[in-house]
Formats: sequence, structure tokens, C-alpha cells
Amino acid sequence: MAIRLARQEDLGAILSIYAPYIEQTAYSFEYTVPTRDAFTQRFLGITRQFPWLVWEENDKILGYAYGSAPFERAAFGWCAEASVYLH
Repeated sequence: MAIRLARQEDLGAILSIYAPYIEQTAYSFEYTVPTRDAFTQRFLGITRQFPWLVWEENDKILGYAYGSAPFERAAFGWCAEASVYLH
């Protein structure tokens, strides 16, 4: 078992793990599977600040994890932060 930083060449395997979570569950808060290009742009953007990790065994990626800024999913489109200022 190996846990390592994800690389751009891992994104096909990562996206194949992620797609069923979008298509068959409500866990991801996404409605459609991102294209490979969109997913690559997401990876490049997020990894400027946060790590993506993969779990790999026998040269096969079995899982991944990453950190990111909250509230970017479409399902949060109506969420708002309340700010109140009083004198």
C-alpha cells in the first residue's frame, strides 16, 4: 500500500473512481461528471493550495482524497453567509 501525492497522469483513474459518486449518490453535490479537461483544471487549481493524495496498490489507484475551499458545488448556489452590522 502506498499513499502519495497525486499526479496529473492519475486523473483518469481518479475520475473513474469519482464518477459513480456523482451519478449514483448525492455525496458529491455535483450533478454531472466533469469532463477530463474540466477535472484537470480543477486539479491544477486546487493543488496550488491544497494536496491531493492517492492510495495505490500494485500500480492501481484505489482511492484518493483532497482538501479544497468549501462551498464551490452547484448545490450550494443558494447558500449565503449572513453578515450583520449594527450601530
